[in-house]
Amino acid sequence: RDQTLGKLSLAVEQSPESIVITDLDGRIEYVNETFIHKTGYSREEALGANTRMLKSGKTPAETYQALWASLSQGKIWQGEFASQRKDGSEFIESAIISPVRAPDGSITHYLAVKQDISEKKQAEAQIHRLAYFDALTGLPNRTLLMDRLAQTLATGRRSQHQEALILINLDRFKNINDARGHALGNHLLKALSERLADLLRDGDTLARLAGDELALLLLDLNHSTE
Repeated sequence: RDQTLGKLSLAVEQSPESIVITDLDGRIEYVNETFIHKTGYSREEALGANTRMLKSGKTPAETYQALWASLSQGKIWQGEFASQRKDGSEFIESAIISPVRAPDGSITHYLAVKQDISEKKQAEAQIHRLAYFDALTGLPNRTLLMDRLAQTLATGRRSQHQEALILINLDRFKNINDARGHALGNHLLKALSERLADLLRDGDTLARLAGDELALLLLDLNHSTE
């Protein structure tokens, strides 16, 4: 039995996930080495503290409501937190929190197993940007414009709203690139995109289709006063 407990203790302490055990009020009674490494808090600082010390303020209140609703019913909860380290830096955690029961079935503690998924979230965001936004200007690309155009056409038929699609092409843009170089051409495209974007209303879309081709998708012109 002692050997089994020893192995279990080593496995928990050396787990690549943060492991936290709290009482029913959220006060920390145990943290493993990964928690210390990830959060920057020492074991002495963590023990006895409330898990609220990790709040960044960016996790929706609904997340905590769902968490405590599940735990109060003796159910396992799984979700994500936007957490904060001791130094103030933020990270995203995927967590599984489950009740710990005594032999008589009563709940005595909560066990949280948490994984830092910040890099995964950043990679997903980068993939999304590459798929739907132009790398140079940051504007929506052709794919995202076509998606929004399809939605606009579908809703426009039902609502009888009027929309407009305006295609913009820069005359003799190739001459600028040839004469002054692509760096200046890129600067011109970015400057033009910023000026046009400043003129848009909420809900309108400015997209870069390719090269010197831009597009404006203007919504609900029936009620526009501009």
